[in-house]
Amino acid sequence: MPTTRIALVLLALTTLAACQPDEDVVAPQSGPPTQNLEIEAFSNLATGNYWVYQRYRVDSADNVAQVLGLDSLFISGDSVVNGETYYVVHRNVIAPQWTYLWRDSAGYLVTPEHEVVFCADPLDQLIYTEVEGPVGVELDYTVYSTPESITVAAGTFSTLKMQAEITSIGGFPEMATWRRPRSYWAEDVGRVRYYEFFAFNPLGNRYDLVRYNVSN
Repeated sequence: MPTTRIALVLLALTTLAACQPDEDVVAPQSGPPTQNLEIEAFSNLATGNYWVYQRYRVDSADNVAQVLGLDSLFISGDSVVNGETYYVVHRNVIAPQWTYLWRDSAGYLVTPEHEVVFCADPLDQLIYTEVEGPVGVELDYTVYSTPESITVAAGTFSTLKMQAEITSIGGFPEMATWRRPRSYWAEDVGRVRYYEFFAFNPLGNRYDLVRYNVSN
């Protein structure tokens, strides 16, 4: 789980490109409602809420190759940026501690840079494009309406999957489909599983929810 960048930390590909890339983020596309889902039920933005994840190193078949340490997200309060109120989300990793700013906006969970962390409406269509280039990748994100059951230490949850399709640009090597950034979100809980991948690394990272505290 950005996004500041979340997550979800999404894909560290362009650091291996031959030149320093430019970044272009395309704003979310508008569309008609597809389901009666509220973003607040997935984001759960309230001071004091937290999520703790177990980190694993996994192969292309999602087999665990190594058990790593714990990671966590904690909401400490809020902050106003350009007249909009965002919640301050601290991510505790080994070093350093990262801080994100998230807010709910018209069906989207977004950052001040207009990056989309998750979307509850619309579903089953392109909602967000991130371009890492000119030598790198284009990431086209969709949230799918078909529920997927995910079992982690915190329980078994019915989730919606947000996933990016990867297109290589500027001559960057093609990426295997198993490297697609993806995260799984449950209503009244939040993000219960997510992945991050790195170019040319045979393994990726998986984050599974261990425990959480959510109050609205």
